Amino acid sequence: MELQSLRTFVAVARHLSFSKAAAHLDYSQAAVTVQIKRLEEDLGVRLFDRLGKTIRLTAQGEIFYDHAVEVLNALKEAKASVHRDEVLDGTLSIATVDSLCLSVFPDLLTRFHRAYPQIKISVTTSASPFVLEALQNNTVDLAAIADEDIKDPRFICRASAEEQMVFAAVKGSQAALRSPCVIEDLLDLPFVLTEHASYRNVLDYTLRQRGLSVDPVFQCNNTELLAHMCRQGVGISFLPRYVLQADFDRGDLVRIDVKNLHIPISCQIIQHKDKWVTPEMQAFIDFVEASWS
Repeated sequence: MELQSLRTFVAVARHLSFSKAAAHLDYSQAAVTVQIKRLEEDLGVRLFDRLGKTIRLTAQGEIFYDHAVEVLNALKEAKASVHRDEVLDGTLSIATVDSLCLSVFPDLLTRFHRAYPQIKISVTTSASPFVLEALQNNTVDLAAIADEDIKDPRFICRASAEEQMVFAAVKGSQAALRSPCVIEDLLDLPFVLTEHASYRNVLDYTLRQRGLSVDPVFQCNNTELLAHMCRQGVGISFLPRYVLQADFDRGDLVRIDVKNLHIPISCQIIQHKDKWVTPEMQAFIDFVEASWS
């Protein structure tokens, strides 16, 4: 049994696709197929059920997957152990959401780079579901999201900080003049909100609990555009406080005090439960934990 066969098996199991695994490993699909076939022959069991173009792990495949991940992680740990005293100069890839990338990451990553100047960092942005999909497909090392606490058993939260969702409007607007108020006092006014994703979902859920709903005049998942539309007086925004803090400090926007409505979210650094933690990943996790504590 070859280590490369284990790597190929884990890639196919994570992607549940021979073609996607081949692309990830930079192999031909035929090479992946041959390696899986040889591995199944070595083990004397079938690892995947193939139903047309759909594949899934067999019961034996699921058991073997856990052991294969342990073997590969142990090998990486053994290799890293002989280099622990060296300067960290590897790579670190992070997927995150726009709001964190624009508001939190500039300062955080600048300070991290100063602490570890040899680490090469790659950051990609997308909506939360696609960020977690990248983590599942092992195309990134870590994910940073601002959402409800992660409950997906595939992932582990390594660092977190509570953040408040806030309502904001232009100074002097009807919404600002009604503050402090209850949420019912605002629902006849225009809103600019995210589409049905994390921030919008927590608002919709809270409103449904009270038999209420909101119909925004403008929707977009880009938080900077939403903040811009709010500054222009188009409507009330509902975003994490860190996204709007600079606007509050400048006086461009004011926070609306909505009584009896406490809606927290969690800024989180997430890893896949099966991902071996490189020294570069651990350095970033430790750095974020210290920054957010």
